[in-house]
Amino acid sequence: MIREAPIKAEKVASEDHRAATFPRESNDPEVASLVALLGRINAASPSLPPRPEVVAEIMTLMQDPRADSMRLARLVHGDPALAAHVLRVANSPAWRGRARIVTLQQAVARLGMGALQEIVLSAAIAGVYQVKGHEDVASNVWRHAIGTALFAKATARLRRRNVESAFIGGLLHSVGRPVALWELLRLIKKHRMNCTPVAVRSAVDLGHERVGMALAASWKLPEVVQSVIAHVADPSQATEHQDAIRTVAFGAEVAHRALTQVSGDLIPESPEALVPFRHSQALDLYPNHVIAILEQTPKVFAAIRAMAA
Repeated sequence: MIREAPIKAEKVASEDHRAATFPRESNDPEVASLVALLGRINAASPSLPPRPEVVAEIMTLMQDPRADSMRLARLVHGDPALAAHVLRVANSPAWRGRARIVTLQQAVARLGMGALQEIVLSAAIAGVYQVKGHEDVASNVWRHAIGTALFAKATARLRRRNVESAFIGGLLHSVGRPVALWELLRLIKKHRMNCTPVAVRSAVDLGHERVGMALAASWKLPEVVQSVIAHVADPSQATEHQDAIRTVAFGAEVAHRALTQVSGDLIPESPEALVPFRHSQALDLYPNHVIAILEQTPKVFAAIRAMAA
């Protein structure tokens, strides 16, 4: 196939890239006071959600080519609620075959180690993306995170890069948003503050990166994942792991476009009609490459419905 010229970068922003255009401070006193509250959060803050025990172990398994299904099964069996969730997702239309899966060993045989590890990781951290009283907002962030992870993985596979890091980075790239929202709501209640919803949302937009970095350090996430969380809004500012960060940033933009556009408008009739993506040129992605990734949208949507349910 003849390759067209790489897509030129233009001002195409997704929801997770808005932070790149926001000032780090606000002229609104109400927003500034809320951002200041978030600025006090660090890795030692006791209010940060603790790392689910299974997260570190599953990340180690995902990066270990020698990992076997028995280690994964033992890990999941140790948490009955997690095991039940994993089997429910494995039996969803996204992965289910003719026969129902009733054991984790069957799930490994049907789905493969890679897919099952991704399901386990998403199930383990799903609780962090839940904010009581703001379920709709948190759910949208979580759905976008799953989509980002899957599109970033597809991009990494196409470019022959580390698909595990792409998936993990995508799943956690926006983890600061729900945690920042939860922290603000807690602090507003504690200090009996009267804040508008608009101010709270603006403060989360401005301060979520710092909160995400604090959580990443607290959880002792892999260095590449910490870099993704810190720099996904502007990969050019990173001194390390730029390629991995751009992969997740591209996945986030694709996920945003897929989740907000009419499906019929997502894939162009020809490569020339493709609306440019911000990071495609830096990743050396040609229009035919991008279209191949976009064509995975139905499969990604099925996985989002299963994982986010």
